Amino acid sequence: MPTVTDYRRGQSRFIELVAPVSAVRLAEALTEWLEQAHRAAGELQESRRRHWRADWSNTHSFGTDRYHYLVGTADSVAEEFDELEADHRHRSLFLVTPHSLIYQLRAKGGSPDGPLLQDGDVQQALAMPAVDPEEPAPGLFSPRFALTGGREVLFLLWTGSETGLGTAWVGQGARNAREGIDWTWVHPLRDVIDSTVRETTATPELLELELGLPSLNLAPRKSPHRRIAAGEGGTTAPIVRPTAG
Repeated sequence: MPTVTDYRRGQSRFIELVAPVSAVRLAEALTEWLEQAHRAAGELQESRRRHWRADWSNTHSFGTDRYHYLVGTADSVAEEFDELEADHRHRSLFLVTPHSLIYQLRAKGGSPDGPLLQDGDVQQALAMPAVDPEEPAPGLFSPRFALTGGREVLFLLWTGSETGLGTAWVGQGARNAREGIDWTWVHPLRDVIDSTVRETTATPELLELELGLPSLNLAPRKSPHRRIAAGEGGTTAPIVRPTAG
């Protein structure tokens, strides 16, 4: 039976949506960011436990420290990429690419299938279905559009504790009646790094998107010393090589 770390649904669009940002580099940076948040918050917990007066650690302070680490260091993550920005407006935190808005949240139940969303306006708006009966009349901005500017929403979902980051997933979906998300697709973020999932045929253009490589001209180069011309009877002239002197 597959474990929660193997949880996959649908066909990933991560590479497509974060372009022109390198998908592999971004997945690595997001994973490291989440790992460091858990590590830093865990170190503060240890300092509370070792305080000379008494142990004053608690789960709430760990979660608060972890969240504030993510908020406080998001700009440094964005600075690693030309087409990525950290958006701190709307009393929340978004990582924004030209075509997508990445929103991180904790999988409180340990799985993408559990309750995820809180009552806050931001989470509820980001998880609006594509066609929402409560959406304003045509011509008016929906709450979702006001947050995203028309970009597609990518949920960066994760689990973790004082022992460290558990699993991170990335996906798209819409809210359901259980305060969860009905996933159109969701995959472990590690898949992008390990290249275990390919969304489309691995063309040179796709590999350039994944790895952030410049476009290369792979056409054969002609040697300046090679002189080949068609001769009589379909033969070719010999190669002319330069002589010394």
